Amino acid sequence: MLLTSNARDWDGTAADHGAARQRERYPEEHVWSSDLLAACMRTSGDWTGAVEVNEESFRWARDHLGDSHIETIRAEHNLAVAYRMVGRFADAMDADVANYDRFRNDPLLASEAVLKLHCVNNVARNHRELGDVEASVVLQEQVLRDFVELFENPRQQHILRARKNLAVSYRKSGRYAQALEMRHWPTMSRCTGRSIPNPSPPERMSPMTTG
Repeated sequence: MLLTSNARDWDGTAADHGAARQRERYPEEHVWSSDLLAACMRTSGDWTGAVEVNEESFRWARDHLGDSHIETIRAEHNLAVAYRMVGRFADAMDADVANYDRFRNDPLLASEAVLKLHCVNNVARNHRELGDVEASVVLQEQVLRDFVELFENPRQQHILRARKNLAVSYRKSGRYAQALEMRHWPTMSRCTGRSIPNPSPPERMSPMTTG
């Protein structure tokens, strides 16, 4: 029995060392697989467990890849998703604003325009869930316009998703006609008929200061 127990202990230690080596050798893949596990846990209904996995994934990415690495940003983006799923909207806002700051301050992230816009959209969703619907509307109008500038096809998936999110904020603010218009809207000019300024940093977002 003692020999069997020792063998099991040795096998477990070897497995731990092997997993550690794999994490060090393939750090991005480790973050991907952790976030995929969290997504599967959310799908199965274990939202609290998913938050814990996403938190650990983000901490590991930040410590091993660096604060501004694109996979660290994705990990914090996924953590914000997990926070929203359990109603932790203030925590989600903190995570999304931190990501937005990275995009603003690191010119090397300029090529990640789609992820940046998803980050801004998530800030808008947090505003909506925290009760500032007007700030949400202004930001999501901006996100939709920027996606239209990125993609020629008005039925591109990011544009369709942005239309849906904007429609939700329109409904929450009582703008039912504009929400309905999102069903058939092909160009940004039909959305509001006005120019939309660039967004302010999320920490200062309000109906007056946000663009």
